[in-house]
Amino acid sequence: MSSETNQPVAPTLSDLAILEGEWEMILSNASFMEDATASFESPASFVWIKQGAYMLMIQGDEAGPQFAYWMIGRDELEQEYTVQYSDARGVSRVYKMSLGDGAWTIWRQAPGFHQRFTSELSQDSNSITGQWEKSEDGENWQHDFDLTYRRKASQ
Repeated sequence: MSSETNQPVAPTLSDLAILEGEWEMILSNASFMEDATASFESPASFVWIKQGAYMLMIQGDEAGPQFAYWMIGRDELEQEYTVQYSDARGVSRVYKMSLGDGAWTIWRQAPGFHQRFTSELSQDSNSITGQWEKSEDGENWQHDFDLTYRRKASQ
């Protein structure tokens, strides 16, 4: 899938440009996998859609179990992004997100199932290393899985 534009039209999304492109996503140390030490790799891409009104993250292969869409946007009066998530399992969730100062954070506060992703971008912005955590009450957190993104070299 190609980007419709190289620059976002919405000024409130301009800091997302650092994510644009093709990435390799590596999931590891997952509490839900039979072998928690195993790792799983899949593609991920961040593309502008609707002439830069939104950024879309496409995760995984369309036929695979990890396939998901992450639609990212922001109200011009808010500091946080809103992310609409939908995956191949039929799961649909709404997250909040921040990106800046070398950190990317995504979180969700839902009764009985809170989640958060905290990560750091490398200085050259070609890798992102982080982890997802989960909580039933929003206070006691458990490691869920590690997630690393590595930017693919330009073709």
